[in-house]
Amino acid sequence: MQNAQFYHHTITENAYYGYLCCRVVFEEGRAFDFIHEEVNSGYEKLTGRHNVVGRRLSEVMPAIAESNPVFVENLIEVTKSGTPCRLEEYFEGRNKWYDFSVYSPREGYLVAIFYDITGRKELERALLESEERFRSLFEDHSAVMIVLDPETGAIIDANQAAADFYGWGVDELRVMKIFDLNSSSYEAVQKEMEIWKTMGQRSMSFRHRRADGSLRDVEIFGKKIIRSGRSLVYDIVHDVTLRNRLETVSQMRIRLLEMAKSSSVEALLQSTIDEVEWLTESSLGFGFLMEDDQASFSHESYSTKTMLRMCNVRKRESLFSLSKAGVWADAVSERRGVIHNDYPSLSHRKGMPKGHVVLQRELVVPVLRNGKIMAILGVGNKLFDYDENELTWASTLADQAWDIIESKINEEKEKKLHSQLQHSMKMEMIGQLAAGVAHEINNPLNFIILNEYNLHDDFTDLRELMGHYRRIIDKVEELPLFAEEIGLLRAKERELDVDDLLKSIPETLEKSKNGVERIKSITHSMRNYSYKNSQEQLTSLDLNKAIHEALVIAKSEYLYIATIALQLQELPSLLCDSSQINQVILNLIINSTHAIESQKRGSPGQIEIKTWATTEQIFCSVTDDGPGLREEIKSRIFEPFLTTKDPGKGTGLGLSISYDIIVKKHHGTITVDSPHGSGVTVTFSLPVQYAIEPPVHS
Repeated sequence: MQNAQFYHHTITENAYYGYLCCRVVFEEGRAFDFIHEEVNSGYEKLTGRHNVVGRRLSEVMPAIAESNPVFVENLIEVTKSGTPCRLEEYFEGRNKWYDFSVYSPREGYLVAIFYDITGRKELERALLESEERFRSLFEDHSAVMIVLDPETGAIIDANQAAADFYGWGVDELRVMKIFDLNSSSYEAVQKEMEIWKTMGQRSMSFRHRRADGSLRDVEIFGKKIIRSGRSLVYDIVHDVTLRNRLETVSQMRIRLLEMAKSSSVEALLQSTIDEVEWLTESSLGFGFLMEDDQASFSHESYSTKTMLRMCNVRKRESLFSLSKAGVWADAVSERRGVIHNDYPSLSHRKGMPKGHVVLQRELVVPVLRNGKIMAILGVGNKLFDYDENELTWASTLADQAWDIIESKINEEKEKKLHSQLQHSMKMEMIGQLAAGVAHEINNPLNFIILNEYNLHDDFTDLRELMGHYRRIIDKVEELPLFAEEIGLLRAKERELDVDDLLKSIPETLEKSKNGVERIKSITHSMRNYSYKNSQEQLTSLDLNKAIHEALVIAKSEYLYIATIALQLQELPSLLCDSSQINQVILNLIINSTHAIESQKRGSPGQIEIKTWATTEQIFCSVTDDGPGLREEIKSRIFEPFLTTKDPGKGTGLGLSISYDIIVKKHHGTITVDSPHGSGVTVTFSLPVQYAIEPPVHS
């Protein structure tokens, strides 16, 4: 909010409502007076008080505490509890009745919307006193009045004020039925009419339709009367649309403040869109948050009603450019609210995705703070044209909600940054440990490699020497002098199975060599994974090689859980923060492994990793045949701290951090698909502009 302005002044300035915003004066911790901060012309007209801004209520109306003590106490109670209230109050000094809606938009402030109901009260009294007096007041009274037949719902009579309000002539109204005015279903209205069989008078609230198609909130005081021997219902209709809209703004703020304690930014944004959609009588609504670069959007959201009608339209799960946005982006380029009442005729429209409802008209408002556009909210397909009044109301709602949404965004950012810092420190410690272990292993490993090489050479020499010995033995074996010794030697060879040793020792040495190479590969991958770019500098990365190294690191995770299928196409080298991309790949492999493991099935699952490239993007996808994602999770999958794992088994940061790395830091895209709720495919892409073409070999 800006100072004490609550965005109501421009709306109510020329209204017949009184509008008052005041600051609470406290004494010893208790509210006891109010200072006028802002009023409209309706306030001055209805109260007869002028030049009140900056003055106390006790000064402007010095006798109010004595003449209307309960009224003042109720005002004080609203400031204490924050709970809005409705009051009907008689002021003896002006001989007037007023209807007040009072609420506290924020701590220390009070807003009152009020209007003169003296005429209605006189009519109510006239109804009680005399039908003749009532009839004399009916024709020319400024209040909207109609007379109904409760049996049929037919409008028997209407005064000129009703004709002016509804837009039909008096004669036209007299041949219509209440069902033509009431926006509720026929069954609902019929049920309301049935109640008149047992009641004599009552107050009701409805939405009524006017001749131009617009809907207005009305409050009705109804009373049974007898005219010409017929039992009829006489209604005084009061338009309370403006009051209800102002109350909607206040109630929405209170509701969002409560929601913010446990709801996400996405949920707060959707709730705000729902309110704007309802307020403007629209049938679809959408919203986006604008990035700091003022050239791209994120956090795509739709109203609840829109999501039900457009369930087949995929939400974008990454940043998208303003240049690719539809005509609603006019609100960004023009930096103000825009109305497109004939959408199909617009020459610069870009069309709708498959499954999107046909758009006839739309209203879009930006939220601006300190010269920057923070968000865009839009609604569409009202049954008739949008107007500037609705544009103002949509802006009011968006502005009122933004402070709460922004606070939640900052709260989530702070929480996410804290968790990312902890995660980063953890990963750095793991990296340091991995680098240390790799270094410590490499020292004895070098001795083993050297010894293995020497053993291989020594055994080759030994086998050659054995050949010489055997040739000599073959020559002296027939000499009687050496027959006994030769026999013993042959027996010893058989006992030791020398021939088998000469065959198996090279095989054993070869297996040892393969094992050593395996250890060497693991330590190499550990060193690469633990490497962190200083100051996040971009370096060249072979994405396919990074996948192989991540698989080496993660092998202990997936070894008995899943088989790995690779489809890696030839790719150009990528200019990126290699340590961060390594982290994304490892996160995705481990996520898939854990998803398959959660099914506790008897046979291994499968993880398929693919890479490919186009002229514009380099792609990598990781697919598992695990349990998939529930529909309600898909749209929130990149939210921080959202985890599908059992309590205590996941931080909910893996995909959030991956999103941040790919989208925010590398300007790529990342999407999650889970068709038919079986298996998950996560695909990320990085722009080719960050790629380094492979060298051309002559």
